[in-house]
Amino acid sequence: MEYAGGHEAQARINALIQLLANSQEQVIGAQEGRMPLEQYRALKTQRQLWSDELRELLGETAAPETTERTPDVLLATVDNSLVAAIPFVLLAKSEKIDDTTICEHPNLFVAWDEHYTGARGDIVRDGDGVFRQIHDILDHAQNTIRPSEDTSNQLWRPLGKPGEEWPQWSRPILPDDSYQIGDKVTYNDKRWICSAVGGDGRNVWAPSEYGWTEAE
Repeated sequence: MEYAGGHEAQARINALIQLLANSQEQVIGAQEGRMPLEQYRALKTQRQLWSDELRELLGETAAPETTERTPDVLLATVDNSLVAAIPFVLLAKSEKIDDTTICEHPNLFVAWDEHYTGARGDIVRDGDGVFRQIHDILDHAQNTIRPSEDTSNQLWRPLGKPGEEWPQWSRPILPDDSYQIGDKVTYNDKRWICSAVGGDGRNVWAPSEYGWTEAE
């Protein structure tokens, strides 16, 4: 079934995220030997279908299964990146992740359209920005303002623009969020360039702590 976006897509995305999150405990049970192999294979197949559908709704491409692998390898590789994104999306919606970090992962959120409906706190993409919903939009009649055109913040609050040259610094949460030499940020109303990293090749410190040079 194809989804054109808006309410149906958002509802299905939420449902798929919940299905994957709920079945993760069963995957852990399989890893600990508490699930028969045939039952695990059926679960793996179903999770792959959910993952592929979720990737499609989020505008991503699922990697095809090209080789036969053992259950141990499958357990380590099946939709790991997607499962890691599930708590990120839930934390973002509950405002437990800062705006800058949210904007570094825009494709995890549904694109707004004229048929959109959603709940207060939901996050959408529109144009070159990411926006948080301020009030419930329960039907199409309430969806009166495009997020990127809501300059008075009647329904939407802008979180930022992915790819902004000098984004606000934020403490890294995911491994991919850490800073690299040459990265640019704004911190305490000043602009900084990452000039040093730790032994793992990452910078997780604030400009006032370590590894940053103030831009001239």
